[in-house]
Amino acid sequence: MAQKLGLSLVLVVVAMVASRAGAAQTVAPQTITDQLQAKYKLTKIGVRPKGLSVEQAGTVLAIQKDGILAVPSRSAAICPAKYQDGELHPPAESCVNMLKWPGSSFKPGEKVYVTRIDVNTQNDKVSFRIVACDACNKTKPPTFMKSQVVFQFPQGTLLTGDASEIEKAIEQVLAVESAADNH
Repeated sequence: MAQKLGLSLVLVVVAMVASRAGAAQTVAPQTITDQLQAKYKLTKIGVRPKGLSVEQAGTVLAIQKDGILAVPSRSAAICPAKYQDGELHPPAESCVNMLKWPGSSFKPGEKVYVTRIDVNTQNDKVSFRIVACDACNKTKPPTFMKSQVVFQFPQGTLLTGDASEIEKAIEQVLAVESAADNH
C-alpha cells in the first residue's frame, strides 16, 4: 500500500511539473499594438545636416480618401483627420486656423510611410502618424510632409484583441501597397 501511495505521489508531482512547463511555454496573446506593428512596419526618420532622411523604410501606404491635412515636417503641431463610422472627417477648423498654414492635403493615390502607431484601448482609438514617401511620389526636393489619422471605433472594439476589424477600417483610408508598387 505504501508503495502504491509513493508511486501515486510521484505521478502527481510529475504531472504538476509537466503542467507548469506547458504553461510556461504558452505564448501570451499579442496585443492590438503588436498585431498592427507586425502588419504596418514603422519607418524611422533621421536628421542629417541637409535635412531629414529615411533611415529605415517601413510599410508604404496609399492614401485612399481626401481630407488628410499635410503639414511641413518642421511643424510642431499636427491637425489629425478622424475616421469614424465609415467616414473620414477633416481636421477641426480651429486647429487648422491655429497652424496658420494655407494647407495642402494628401491626395488619394499618394504614398506615405507610417512612423508611429498609438493604440488607446480606453477610448477605442488608433492613431497613425504618417509622413510622405517622397521617393515613391517622385517629389523633388523631398518635403517630408506629415499628418495624423485617428481611427475611432465603437466602445469595446479594441478590447477584443483581434486586429482584423481595425485593419479593415485602416485600409479604407491607408491601403498597404505591394512591394512592386513601392517605387
